[in-house]
Amino acid sequence: MSRVWRTDCKYGIRFQISPKKDLKAWNHVERLYETGITFHSCGCSGPGYIPKDKESLIQFLEQEKEVYIKHRRFWSNRIEPENESERNKDQNKNCEFLFSIPSEFKTGTKKNRKVNLEKAVQYWGEKIELIERYIKKITNNYIN
Repeated sequence: MSRVWRTDCKYGIRFQISPKKDLKAWNHVERLYETGITFHSCGCSGPGYIPKDKESLIQFLEQEKEVYIKHRRFWSNRIEPENESERNKDQNKNCEFLFSIPSEFKTGTKKNRKVNLEKAVQYWGEKIELIERYIKKITNNYIN
């Protein structure tokens, strides 16, 4: 890839332009974009991991899917804590799950926060379905 950086590109401000004739590279960039992987960055930490080819993209998406399954399983089996002591233990033990759910699923006060478990399970289920569609599309339509 060239060292030209685009600031007006849908792929992100840190997108490195490939040669126009490199169809394989452009096809891969399009697959990345379709799965939500872009080159946006504030400049301090970079855009994060960018899979370099079809196999690494599929592997990356499969790993993300496993994380989503883990989250859905957590919310499917969740029993809300009853008192402040249980809430404190729960927050320390399960912060990975508790802080990765959209705030609109949360109700109550900061001290007595509850999560709509049904919506949480549905949220992670939808994320799993979406990533499965990405994997299927990439597997079936990827031009090498």
